[in-house]
Amino acid sequence: MAEPEVEVSEWQKLPSKLQLQFYELAGEKAREQADLLRGLKEKIEELHGRLEGLFKPMPGGDWEGLRVAVVDGSSSPMPDTRLLGRYAVYCAGYHIYEGPELVDEGDFISGVIFRPNEEGGPTSRAIIGMLTTLAEREIALDCARRDDVDYVIVDGAFFGYIWRCIWLREHPVEVEGIGNSTKLVDRVVGRTLELLKTGKAIGIIKRVRLRAIDGWLMEENADYISEASNYEACLARLREVVIGAIDKAILSMVMPPGAWFSYRDLLVGREAGAHHYYSRLAISYPERVARAKAILDVMDMLEHVRKHMEKRLKLALGDEGASFLMSELERHYIKASLEAPACCLEAPRRARLEPMVTYCASFSNEDTGHPFPLDLIDDDVTLPRLFTREFVQEVEARLLEQVKDLEAVRRLFAYLNPQKKWRA
Repeated sequence: MAEPEVEVSEWQKLPSKLQLQFYELAGEKAREQADLLRGLKEKIEELHGRLEGLFKPMPGGDWEGLRVAVVDGSSSPMPDTRLLGRYAVYCAGYHIYEGPELVDEGDFISGVIFRPNEEGGPTSRAIIGMLTTLAEREIALDCARRDDVDYVIVDGAFFGYIWRCIWLREHPVEVEGIGNSTKLVDRVVGRTLELLKTGKAIGIIKRVRLRAIDGWLMEENADYISEASNYEACLARLREVVIGAIDKAILSMVMPPGAWFSYRDLLVGREAGAHHYYSRLAISYPERVARAKAILDVMDMLEHVRKHMEKRLKLALGDEGASFLMSELERHYIKASLEAPACCLEAPRRARLEPMVTYCASFSNEDTGHPFPLDLIDDDVTLPRLFTREFVQEVEARLLEQVKDLEAVRRLFAYLNPQKKWRA
């Protein structure tokens, strides 16, 4: 009888001296994090009392009669690099649920793109990301136009590709089947706006990094921060005032189960998208103060980052897209259960959101806080890490069947860096 294989951890694959060093480093980091957590807990407890009145009870209603489409897509984690260039694959798909039941397994879109090796990595990554988003938007639009679909949930922020837009506008290249990369950007933005205007689309943002609560705390304490005696005291007061954590982490800790929070109730009187520049204030203010070694007025900086963001959005999305993002798109958080983290939703201001808030909270994954159907479609469309390599090998194999010069084919499909072939 064969001996069962013993699973070896990644740690055990390292030389023993390296293992020991990393164990020591882990201990140091654990001690640092323990100190941070103690300070964070005190601040969170104080903040809870200030935010408590902004937590609304979850709306009631029958969610089991809703027909909801969920849409997601993915691209290869890393382009497969050969002598002729980089290959990358992408796909998108959808499911439709009626209440908790899967009623339509949906369909998929797939694609492959080839980019030359001399092209910079950011350009290639931007193109594959935008092609994936375009596939998602076109599937979502098809679902939203169906009479038997009440809502469409998409994975991620509706305009979560700002940097890609700017990069591809400032570094235009040709994209196979589309033309100039600017056309690709315009098409993705256009499809996104069409989807939003159906009134059926809701975005679930899993990796949200906003720090708008810290920006709000800075505004509340603007005079205290700005009137410090020198820039070092200014930074010390800033650290005293802010929480120093992303909003999702804060709200996961302070929101009670069955609660609903909206930035509109925190940033009263501001635009729907004000959370974006409040977050930028929290991130950029300490950097600018430290760099200038001078005290900066908090409110002046808030206005500066608002204007800068407005300029960037217009460059990336055009006037209509930028206006819609800032004036119409709101963000909310729900806390479905005690153990679940807060879940971030994005929707147009005029959308009928209450039924979807109920749906997302009632049919959620306790581990992730997201609606179950979104986690399931995510599993279906996620491409395995090494799939691109196998896809290109299939192309090579089929080409070998069709041409006579086998050695030329093998050379063309050789790895640019052969060593990488053997990395897991």
